[in-house]
Amino acid sequence: MPLVASDDRISPLYFAYRRKSENYEHKETFHSHLGLEVLFIHQGRGTMIVNNISYEIKPGMLCIFQPCQLHHLKLEYDNQQCFERSIAIFEPTVYESYFKQWPALHEFYNFIYLGNLPFPCLYEVDDPYLDSAYKSMHDRFPTLTGMEKYEEISLFLVALFRSLKQIWDKRKE
Repeated sequence: MPLVASDDRISPLYFAYRRKSENYEHKETFHSHLGLEVLFIHQGRGTMIVNNISYEIKPGMLCIFQPCQLHHLKLEYDNQQCFERSIAIFEPTVYESYFKQWPALHEFYNFIYLGNLPFPCLYEVDDPYLDSAYKSMHDRFPTLTGMEKYEEISLFLVALFRSLKQIWDKRKE
């Protein structure tokens, strides 16, 4: 089973809730991940490059990076600004089976994971369920062990993708 490294431990999910970077802590490099990344920006400004297109980084921005998708973040740290974000990176094939019982959600999950996304970023996302999913996982994750971890991660991802689907569907209207 493919796993993602997290804080020097092996974990099926790389996760952070409201992680802050200040004073140029976040390195400016093009990078990618083996897994799917869902990034929500709480605070911060700068420029992001994805698929050779520049996007303005600002609070309320939601980004989805498919596996191995190259992206670059150049952050502004002027005037004591910080970069605060919530992140979930995971191997999507490990959790796909959890979505099969909900056909519409499963179709959306596969679209996000494998589809040709028309854009990687959504702006002005203000969804309490999205933040709630991240916060709930943040509160539970440190105490989980073994198979309990996979169960909670699958529940987190179902909640996260339910929120993402509602946000995505609103943008299509």
